Amino acid sequence: MSPELAEGGIIGVILSLAFTFLLSYIDRRVAQDQVLRGELYGAYHMRISELEATLAELKIENDKKDEEIAHLREASFTAELERARAR
Repeated sequence: MSPELAEGGIIGVILSLAFTFLLSYIDRRVAQDQVLRGELYGAYHMRISELEATLAELKIENDKKDEEIAHLREASFTAELERARAR
């Protein structure tokens, strides 16, 4: 075998190993990225669920306050009517 062919074979092997290492590195990085995205996606949806639950609680509290206000307005209006009738 000529020295040029032997040298070309060695370079080919080195390039092949380097390419294999690079692909392996890229595969690991993609896998890590997918894991992180999955974790972030899960945390994001968990937080959204918590916020939706809080919003539902606040809506219930708001409805109760609205009912109290309506009741107080009605009581106030009734009291004013009774005072007006008493005059």
